[in-house]
Amino acid sequence: LHDALPISLLSTDSNVGVKHLTGVIGIARIYYGIADNILNVVWFTLLINEIGMTDTHIALITAYTAINIPFAVWMLRGFMDEIPIDLEDAAMIDGCSRLGALFRIVFPLMAPGLAATAVFSFLLSWNDFALALILTNSNAKTLPLIVMSFITEEGILWGPMSAAATLILLPPVLFVIFAQRH
Repeated sequence: LHDALPISLLSTDSNVGVKHLTGVIGIARIYYGIADNILNVVWFTLLINEIGMTDTHIALITAYTAINIPFAVWMLRGFMDEIPIDLEDAAMIDGCSRLGALFRIVFPLMAPGLAATAVFSFLLSWNDFALALILTNSNAKTLPLIVMSFITEEGILWGPMSAAATLILLPPVLFVIFAQRH
């Protein structure tokens, strides 16, 4: 979110923004609307193998950040477009600077959008299986891959797999409950 918020601010029609970024955001929307997660897996696999970062936490963090930023920008921009420019103008007429109007008017009105974007970005990364399967082997496994490790040559260990899947569900549920209340 800390990368997507400034980009979405700049691409809105507000006094803070630059309208020319709208084309860039549109291209990102089209690309991520058409491209499937498999294309991202291929691209990230080639890149991570080339720079020698296979099976590292940094590779996963970089990949998930690169996937989530365009989505978060697109989602935040939708929320920012709903905030009238007149509110910012009125705050500046009343003596606020642009930064003051941003912190006192725009950000408080964007709180629900920030919460929704945080929830969706978290869930996109938390539930991803394909990217983690390709980019990791043993050192940087994600929780969905750990659940898959209960499928062995002797069979499926249903009890431990069900227990692990239940425990994996707890953080997202708690995160959504927390974001919903605040």
